[in-house]
This record gives sequence, structure tokens and C-alpha cells, in this order.
Amino acid sequence: MGYSDSKYYSRPLGIMGQSALITGTLTASSTANALAAAAFRIPKFLHRSKVVGGKFVVKTASTTGQQVFGLLNGTNTFATATNTSTNAAGSEFLITLTNTASTAVTTQTTTLPNGSTVISTVTTTTDWSILGSGTGITITVNGTATASGDSYGAHDLWLEVSEQFQ
Repeated sequence: MGYSDSKYYSRPLGIMGQSALITGTLTASSTANALAAAAFRIPKFLHRSKVVGGKFVVKTASTTGQQVFGLLNGTNTFATATNTSTNAAGSEFLITLTNTASTAVTTQTTTLPNGSTVISTVTTTTDWSILGSGTGITITVNGTATASGDSYGAHDLWLEVSEQFQ
């Protein structure tokens, strides 16, 4: 019987979508190739969820050099994974969560019952590794190709997520 985290509804490392889902080609002399989640059919999260870890698994080797996979929430990168292996089938590389939360500072004015006002500064932080229900991850692939149509191989994406309170 597995451990169940009743507070955070932790989900173990699980494959996102179908096998060999992350695949594509780079064009000659390209250094970046942005690909939307829809291109990979990555499922959307049913509940508000925080990505807490993950890995890519190489299913078929690439014909390009090193690739850097970026995981995005909208246009904000919250994690990267660098394939430093020989790109051999079965090799794995971990996702590194980056500290890309953004901070906003606003001023609030509160009027008290006696008519005086209090001005306070409120700081809010957005953690981009938390995705809302009905949203999905976008992936970018950065690498260098020597010929048009160089394949960066096929990969599985495994994520560990923790559901968040609404």
C-alpha cells in the first residue's frame, strides 16, 4: 500500500501523456525551437497543481548536440532540464526547478472607523511552478542543429506534482 499525503494530495512521479511524446526537429543553424504543449498533447492539470520535480527519459537518440528543455507556465520558465548524456535510448536527465517567481509590490489604503487612514505596502509573489486547473505546461527546446531537420529524439516527460488548495 502506497503512502497517501492527505494534506497536499501528492502525486508520485508519473508519465505525462503517451510514451515518446516529446519529439521534433531543429532547423539548420537554429539555436532555439519553441514548441507548444499542444504539439506534444501534454495533458492539462485537472486541479491547481505544483510541479515539484521530474525527469526526461530518452526513448530514441538524437542527431543534434546537447539540448536544453524549458518548462513554462504561460511565458514564464519555471524549470529546465539539460540533456548532457550521450542521448542514448534509456538515459535520463532531471528537471531543475528554477527560482523564477515574480514579486509585485502594491500600496493599499484602509480607512478606519474613526476616519483615519492607514497606508500599507503589500508584496505578492507568484510561483510559476504552480499551474491552475485546466492549464498545461509549454515546453521549449533549445539546441544547435547542423542540418535542417536534425532530430532531437523522442523523450518521455515524468513529473511529480502536488495538488494545491483552491
